[in-house]
Amino acid sequence: IAAEAARDTTPAEIVMTVPTALSPEERQRRDDSIAVEKKRAADSIAEYKRNNEFLEQERARMRADSAAAADSLNRAIIPADTTAIAAVDSAKNTKTTTKTSGGSSGGGTSGGGSGGTTPPTDNTNPSDNNTATKTDGNPSENPNVSSNTKTNPNEKSPDEIERLERLRREAEEDAKRKFEAEQAVKNIEEAERLRKIEEARMQDSIAQAKIFAKQAEKNRKDSLARAKVDEKRAQDSIRVANENAARQAAIEAQQKAAEDARLKQEFEEEARKKLEAQLAEENRLKEEERKRQEEIARIEAEKKRKEAEAEAARKKREEDEIKRADCAFQPKVTGTIQILDIKKVKEAAESHLGYAEYEVRYRFTPSNINDIAKKDRKIWETEYLFVIDPRGKNANPSAAYIAAYNIKQNAQFTGFAEVLSTGICNPVIVFSPQLPVDAAKLDLK
Repeated sequence: IAAEAARDTTPAEIVMTVPTALSPEERQRRDDSIAVEKKRAADSIAEYKRNNEFLEQERARMRADSAAAADSLNRAIIPADTTAIAAVDSAKNTKTTTKTSGGSSGGGTSGGGSGGTTPPTDNTNPSDNNTATKTDGNPSENPNVSSNTKTNPNEKSPDEIERLERLRREAEEDAKRKFEAEQAVKNIEEAERLRKIEEARMQDSIAQAKIFAKQAEKNRKDSLARAKVDEKRAQDSIRVANENAARQAAIEAQQKAAEDARLKQEFEEEARKKLEAQLAEENRLKEEERKRQEEIARIEAEKKRKEAEAEAARKKREEDEIKRADCAFQPKVTGTIQILDIKKVKEAAESHLGYAEYEVRYRFTPSNINDIAKKDRKIWETEYLFVIDPRGKNANPSAAYIAAYNIKQNAQFTGFAEVLSTGICNPVIVFSPQLPVDAAKLDLK
């Protein structure tokens, strides 16, 4: 399609339009088309040669068939054995003569006339094919008639019958050969007719092959001419394309230079931003390091403070433990211990006891609460903390202790209470056989 469009375009139009050179695929298609036309022409010529060879072979075969048929016809139409034919005719004439003679004699007796005469018959002498005699009603005048005929005209000897039968068979064979010869002549004529038809068809094929060959040669020449025109147009297109490519290359070079300048500027800007970002990151890291050092110092100070507080608390616990031994309490009061609330207050890591501590709040109700004046009941209406070793460690119970002694909300235990008189102990401490608080006998964990 591009080649057809190029053929319809003048050189001036080629310069004004965007040139399109023949691509390798188009060039290959063009070469393939030329090759196909060449092959088609070569095939037509080869077919023409094969048709000529086949025609010559058919002509030779038909000439051989004609010669063989002519030879067979000549053999078939050779004159038959004249002697045999003459013998058969003689036998027929003899029989006819005998009958005629008898009829003549009878006619003379009954009619009173003279003896009858037979029509002249050609009798052939077996020893001489060219001798013929005329016979009349008297058989004694025919020397070729046998004695048997004279005595009994209706009877023949076996040799005569055998000879006549042999002559009949030979005549039939001659007739058969003549029929076969005629049939062979008909076959030859049919073969000649078919040969002429085939020769006419071959002539048509040859003429058609010549037409195809001429058309192929014309197509080849046209293809070569178009190929030359296409080649020239392609060269013009390539030249124009090269010029356009040069202009495009110059434009691209300018664009590349501008792009390189822009990229350089962007690179420098990006490098500047990266440097600023790096400086900002360094400042941030320095600030973070300063803060981290301050946090480390704060943590270290907090640690030291906690250690100091822990040490102070330990010393205070030891002092309080010693002081609790000096606490004085009022006389024991029997009653009921009722558990009000259970709450975890310290994790194991935070406790100096090494286990998670729980606050167990309770209220103690004396057995004689009704006998106590209302103004004195306030101490028994207050909630207190249940502790282990209230006169020493004053420790909160662990989860294992709570589970072991079935301590739960609203649980009640029978026991007694002591109200603090002097000292630093809890205002009220309780004891129950169901809730042991002797640290010497317990594993606080």
